[in-house]
Amino acid sequence: MQHEINELRNQVRTLKRMLLGVFGLVVVGGLLAATTLQSVPDVIQAKKFEVINDNGTTQASLGSYRNGGILTIENKEGEIVNVLSATSDGGALGMYNNKRIQVLELAVDTDSNGSLIVCNKGGKSAAGLSAIEDYGGVVVTLDNKGKVSSQTPETPLPSK
Repeated sequence: MQHEINELRNQVRTLKRMLLGVFGLVVVGGLLAATTLQSVPDVIQAKKFEVINDNGTTQASLGSYRNGGILTIENKEGEIVNVLSATSDGGALGMYNNKRIQVLELAVDTDSNGSLIVCNKGGKSAAGLSAIEDYGGVVVTLDNKGKVSSQTPETPLPSK
């Protein structure tokens, strides 16, 4: 009887050691898995990224279109108010009013000159500022019919 009790004690001791070993392996495996999940990838690729608010409305998106990349920023209603995009000439930044009409554009034109165009609430150009190579800076204002009302310098722009 004593021999059987000693044998049972040895078996229980062995089972405890095995249980502690398995538990230790599970803990070590969990820690390794947790540290592997926290590593930062070198590159994240997707066709589009979106930032949404608590209501699920898109507030910003980063994606691509035919000319390159595009970044849009929306107001709380999800209406686009700013667009930064690649163009065939370089890039453009457009700002829109609450009626989705562009009222400001900062861009590179077809001759790779920088320009700023300010529009009225209806989207008609009202003023512009351009840098023209070999000519300098030009400021232009337009009347409500789209005709030039003033230009500085007053010298006519060179035609191409």
